[in-house]
Amino acid sequence: MKTRVMTITILVLLLALSACGGAGPPGEPLTKAEDAVGVWRRTERWTVLRGGFPEMYMQVRADGTMGFSQAADTDYEWMSLDFAFEGTGFSITETGFRGFGGEAHDMSCTGGSGAPSGVYEVQLLANGNLEFVNAQDACQMRRETFTGTEWAPVQ
Repeated sequence: MKTRVMTITILVLLLALSACGGAGPPGEPLTKAEDAVGVWRRTERWTVLRGGFPEMYMQVRADGTMGFSQAADTDYEWMSLDFAFEGTGFSITETGFRGFGGEAHDMSCTGGSGAPSGVYEVQLLANGNLEFVNAQDACQMRRETFTGTEWAPVQ
């Protein structure tokens, strides 16, 4: 009797754990720029710098360029990049780094080679947000900018 109860208990626990399985099903990988075009807001505060930023926005344009800023409606982009989709790979090349709010920072990770700076997979989640996963990027600052949170569309 004890063995049967123990077996049933273990099966119930395994079933419960498999149902939890983490953060839920993965999103659908994007493969073309049109699916990512728009302005996106980072859903969690980015705290790499002292005090972090209250908001961070990413503008993805149909011409294969994108930029990061502290406001959705500003022309000042502290980092600009070119991007391209190759299958489910989202290849980025940093093209400019102007610093944060006029402060002088040498946090750019471009090596000046013109080769892709990093490759990610972009997933469209069921809630309409984007998530960057499977990062292949040696630049910690840029990797932390993209990953670690979701990006919500700005209406």
